[in-house]
Amino acid sequence: MHMNNDYKVLKKIKISILVLFFILIGSIASIAWVNSDTSNNPDIDKLLTSDEYYEYEVRYGFFRLGNVNIAVSDTLIGGDTHYLIKAIMYSNSKLPFVGYREYHYNSIVQPRDTTLYTSYFWMDKVHRDVKPFGSYEFDYKNNLIYSFEHPAKRDTLSMENISYGGPELMLLSRTHSGTSTNWTYPVAIDGAVHNVKVNYTKETRSIRSGITGRNVQTYRTDGFADLNGPFGFSGSFQGYNTADDLRLPIETKLNVWIGNAVIRLTHFESNQDEKSN
Repeated sequence: MHMNNDYKVLKKIKISILVLFFILIGSIASIAWVNSDTSNNPDIDKLLTSDEYYEYEVRYGFFRLGNVNIAVSDTLIGGDTHYLIKAIMYSNSKLPFVGYREYHYNSIVQPRDTTLYTSYFWMDKVHRDVKPFGSYEFDYKNNLIYSFEHPAKRDTLSMENISYGGPELMLLSRTHSGTSTNWTYPVAIDGAVHNVKVNYTKETRSIRSGITGRNVQTYRTDGFADLNGPFGFSGSFQGYNTADDLRLPIETKLNVWIGNAVIRLTHFESNQDEKSN
């Protein structure tokens, strides 16, 4: 393989964890709570105040690409309560040509009505000690997003609808799962706004828990992400949320040119429930 082709392959692998994270919309957790097809979805306020922590594993076949850890906590900005949704993503250090990579993705949000408003999103390249290496400020008054590639300003993006930084989509998926509705989530990433389109269904399926090893009933979600992905990612994906009051995303399968890349929750904690063994 020529050096130029080697570089292109290496670049795709290096961004794979980033891309996979933004498809987390239908994935996460698998814990043996009692399932109910008629239970209510959790509201966004409860999800923000539950002090939750998630751990995911990302695999492609026999290869462990890396892990994603997500935490939700409150913070004060200008005397007002905001919430920080933080995702820490790190690659498998044994991956050929890649080695250890660690990225932090941070969204500052506030709940409004039944959704979230993102005010600031930034990314840290921890393995290179570059903090931040990119950020986005959301100006809802003027319907603009200010994109920065530090230390210089990079661009100004138009914002037609409520837009997000990425980590917050995980919580929104739980409020919509199992509702037979279609949603489009605009996500600011890589200097542009990309759409993630999701079809939530009431179709149920039994999925093996990545935590307990037992099967749980889930609601299926189908979607398409307008993002460039690794391993021939086609843009389409299927996600599964537990069919209970928590609507925990249990697993996401990303369609690639051969098989699937899979994101699966391996650990979950919440101050609302101590059943996260």
